[in-house]
Amino acid sequence: TANTGTSTNALRSLLNGDFSVWGLVSNVVAPLWQGGRLRAQIDRAEAQTAEILATYVNTALVAYAEVETTLAAEAFLSDREQHLVVSVEQARAAERLADERYSTGLDAYITVLDSQRSAFQAEADLIAARRLRLDNRVDLYLALGGGFEQLDSLLELTATN
Repeated sequence: TANTGTSTNALRSLLNGDFSVWGLVSNVVAPLWQGGRLRAQIDRAEAQTAEILATYVNTALVAYAEVETTLAAEAFLSDREQHLVVSVEQARAAERLADERYSTGLDAYITVLDSQRSAFQAEADLIAARRLRLDNRVDLYLALGGGFEQLDSLLELTATN
């Protein structure tokens, strides 16, 4: 009868929840009994990673396209500006010629006024083209990742030097 008391105590300690074997078994088996919750968390994390990657790739492609567009526009605007510089030079030469012809009595003053108007229009076109080119350069700066905060600090640094 003395042995039965100790085996009852041993059985009792085996069934006790604080017994280390049960804790170990529950830690091993618990992930199996979560009904796929861990797999769902892994799937969700993988989906989030794929979404972030797709967003990054899309952002990179958009940035690349913006840079490509602004570089192409820069080339076009540069050519346009060069042509307009020639146009201004020709308009000023025509203005001088009209003034000389008026001074010698070969032409009416309206011709001088018309040539001045043409020269002023050519200069206005050149100024507008230069402004477009500067705007395009700002767009290029932004497409390359620059920001106005960085630009402000650069302007402050330039002003102090």
